[in-house]
Amino acid sequence: MGCEALHSHLLFGLMVISIIHAVIVMYLFSSKMFFVFPKKSTLNTTMNVVLGKEEYDLNGVKVIIGIIAHCLCFVSFLGSLLANNVKTLTRKLPPVVITVTLVFSLVINVAGAFCLWFHYAPHHPGGFSRTVRGSAILSSMALVVTLGISVLFCIHPPPHESLRATPSAEAIAQEVGATKEKKESKDKKTSWFKRKEVPAEPTPMDVPVGEKKPSDGEGLYENLEVPPGEMPLPPPPPP
Repeated sequence: MGCEALHSHLLFGLMVISIIHAVIVMYLFSSKMFFVFPKKSTLNTTMNVVLGKEEYDLNGVKVIIGIIAHCLCFVSFLGSLLANNVKTLTRKLPPVVITVTLVFSLVINVAGAFCLWFHYAPHHPGGFSRTVRGSAILSSMALVVTLGISVLFCIHPPPHESLRATPSAEAIAQEVGATKEKKESKDKKTSWFKRKEVPAEPTPMDVPVGEKKPSDGEGLYENLEVPPGEMPLPPPPPP
């Protein structure tokens, strides 16, 4: 029960982290410091002017990479929440899906935080944008929490409907053993009843049609042998 409660709190933490990623994306969009393709830098050094070289500003590309990375993190965390709480998905997706999704989000979060921390804004005080730097701090906090949750989910996977629905090897072995014992008990009971059965009395032979049924005294003395020198006894009187 304690482990389940812990996983519930961690899933709530995932929801909070997904909200943080959404806030980061909103902050970066509001800064208007992003662009898709590199632009020519307006701060060319004297050496570059003499050599005729041009510098390109990649800071806007770093911001757009951070936006894309945190959007992917938001979608990944939202998918993890659905995979763990929606019964239709929990019966089909094992807990390893959540772990893999968290690891993927962790890698993407590292890339996004790296780009935001190394963003340079020469026109802002201190050489950095407060909006971008604040987003980098939030991204680093989300990165640390995601790392801890990923490690815990790897060590102790959450209870899942797919694991409950799939019988383990021990459960299958116990079920097979119980079925075998039940069958042996049934066979023993059947053999015991067979030993206790009494054979049925033989049915009397039917008298052939057209023949005379022998009387009670007829044929009793036909096969008796008389010793030599003695007279046979007279037959008994009829009843």
